[in-house]
Amino acid sequence: MAAALTLLLIASLLQGALCGEFKASMLQTVEVLRGSCVTIPCSFEMKDGYESDLDNTSDPPRPTLTPSALKEKEGASVSLTCSAPAPCLSHPPTLTWTPDLGESVKTLQENQDKTKVQTSVVTFTASKNHHGETISCTATYNKQDGSTESAVNTSLTADISCDPCGEFKASMLQTVEVLRGSCVTIPCSFEIEDGYESDLDNTCRAVWMIDQKPVFDSSNLKTSTKNGELRGNLTRKDCTTTLNNMQPANSNNYFFRLDCVNRLKYNFAEQISISVKDDPPRPTLTPSALKVKEGTSVSLTCSAPAPCLSHPPTLTWTPDLGQSVETLKDNQDKTKVQTSVLTFTASKNHHGETISCTATYNKQDGSTESAVTTSLTADISYSPKDTTVSVCPSGPVPEGSNVTLTCSSTANPAVESYTWYRADGAQETVVGTGAVFKIKGPKDNSSFFCKTDNNIGSGRSSIIHIDVQGSDQHCGPYSGVLLLAVAGVSLSVNVLYTVCVAFLWKSRKRVKPKEVDQTYMSLDPRDRSPEYDVIAQTSR
Repeated sequence: MAAALTLLLIASLLQGALCGEFKASMLQTVEVLRGSCVTIPCSFEMKDGYESDLDNTSDPPRPTLTPSALKEKEGASVSLTCSAPAPCLSHPPTLTWTPDLGESVKTLQENQDKTKVQTSVVTFTASKNHHGETISCTATYNKQDGSTESAVNTSLTADISCDPCGEFKASMLQTVEVLRGSCVTIPCSFEIEDGYESDLDNTCRAVWMIDQKPVFDSSNLKTSTKNGELRGNLTRKDCTTTLNNMQPANSNNYFFRLDCVNRLKYNFAEQISISVKDDPPRPTLTPSALKVKEGTSVSLTCSAPAPCLSHPPTLTWTPDLGQSVETLKDNQDKTKVQTSVLTFTASKNHHGETISCTATYNKQDGSTESAVTTSLTADISYSPKDTTVSVCPSGPVPEGSNVTLTCSSTANPAVESYTWYRADGAQETVVGTGAVFKIKGPKDNSSFFCKTDNNIGSGRSSIIHIDVQGSDQHCGPYSGVLLLAVAGVSLSVNVLYTVCVAFLWKSRKRVKPKEVDQTYMSLDPRDRSPEYDVIAQTSR
């Protein structure tokens, strides 16, 4: 009995010794029948501090915030990225931001290890009101088995500094150009003295003035001389306003007034100069010049200001080189810009081509649309193309005659070197250089080709064959005409010569004796002439 009690005490002590650390107990080896199952006996211990965490829940990993801390100056443009793993592609997590700071863009991206991650990027302008605020991103996972969804979040605290703070100050553009007959959106924000913060409520209205005369009142549009709309939230110190159907008479300096149904009433000193133009500004091409090698992937960006948000410009590319993606983006000064990104692969055919982007503005008043264009000329470098060889004289050549070979090719930059090869079956032998290669007195049939090179690459002509046989030929672009001319001249000379000979012969036969009154004529044979032969024949 004492021995049994001792063993039980030792076992209890050993069990206590194993407590307070992570340890699993299981078989070291087990044999299983093929096609059957196996049950693995298993138990574990863990550190005492984790006992309360041992429950039936299993949460997904928390999302990641980038950057993990936010410390900015007031007015800075802030982009926060929230990322959460998406192991189940059919049920990716849903990402939400708290508070609602502005528009967010969600995408499902791929990591380098081929796993997926859901991301959400929120962009907003830091203000004094964000200071000390807790910004959270929550990832919510809907389960495939229909059980209760799981949600996890990650947070940061915004640290926003302002200079100056606690005084009346408005922030807006100094100048803006507007297309006649269109609208203009004025990005605007403001600060007030700390003692008036409690007076900034829903009773406040935005008033825009010219020379202390109101032209737009957000609370009374009927009495406003200029039609428009308050787009911002005054309680968030956002006074962004759109003024419609701008005409040349509306070109002026505009001031902002904050008017609340309490003691908060203030005319801000800052002003914006609005200039109404007949034509919109030309779009901008980035890069402004295109100089690349053939085969390079090219991305051209066309940007055109969009002062009227309800009528942004339409961007078109000429010629149609490939796919383009058009988006409306924010500038740092809060103005909008329409962009179009064109992507294509540079080729020889694009060299010297004029690539244009046209921005077409439809006006708010229904008048004729305005279109402006910006262009660039593509400079595409490429290796020699269309390399050919011309032979003079063409066709079969007589043995021993001279033959001229000329190599031509198109390239950018221009061809730097020409190399001539004699082709004899699989063997190719260098025989000369230069664009023109002369062969003196070939005695047998030969095959040649030329190779052209520049700093991009090389080109090669097809093999040409020279047949040594036939009659002599002349070399030149008019060799056929020259042969015909020579033959014609030779024939003409022969005909003329034959006619002259025939004429002279006939003339001799028609000669008659001259009737000369002479009684005596010398019969000396030394003085005999053909005429005497004729007289003699007549006297017989």
